[in-house]
Amino acid sequence: MVPNISLRQYIAELTLLDPECLQHLSSLQAAAILCLALHMRHKPPWSNTMKQTTGYTIQSFYLIMEKIFFLVAKAQVHDKWAITRKYRHVKHHSVALIELPTTLPYTDMDSDATL
Repeated sequence: MVPNISLRQYIAELTLLDPECLQHLSSLQAAAILCLALHMRHKPPWSNTMKQTTGYTIQSFYLIMEKIFFLVAKAQVHDKWAITRKYRHVKHHSVALIELPTTLPYTDMDSDATL
């Protein structure tokens, strides 16, 4: 079982490479990272409990998650990035090798990211 924390750390570190990702509220970015990591692990991406706890719906951070989704996709083909190499290591549970889903979690928004 791949620990979720390593996957979330990997995605969070990738966002540091993109100045656009740093323009958002930290809490929205964290929610987007958590939702994407759960989706990558084939878990329910955003529960009612998370919605009640954070006050965020998927729609609240969907565009941020979409940006991060494409950043992760880009990282998977650019194996020269130090972050990608770091998280391919067994020490970090090889989370950089987890296959990215072809779509983002369902949302009522018109935006539908697919690879």
